[in-house]
Amino acid sequence: MSILLTKLLPDMDFQIQLAIILLLLPLFSFAILFFLGKYLPRKGDITASVLMGIATILSVYLFADSWLGDCCTCQGIALDGAHSLKLALVYGCSR
Repeated sequence: MSILLTKLLPDMDFQIQLAIILLLLPLFSFAILFFLGKYLPRKGDITASVLMGIATILSVYLFADSWLGDCCTCQGIALDGAHSLKLALVYGCSR
């Protein structure tokens, strides 16, 4: 996974790449449901639940990884323990 991320988002820390992917997962879920929802079984409700579950797991991993570490800053994006805690709480409550 890290090889794919470094090719898509070069010159960024892994934590920043993961935070960007976490922000794009709900958008990807919406696009799948919007365009393909009527063709999927049960109108794609499992797809949205699985993607939000993946986002929750990744946000908890990001929180555990960045809580004790230093602040990561790259191209105007700052990520520290408090911001990763907010991500974990938002994705944990939205599930």
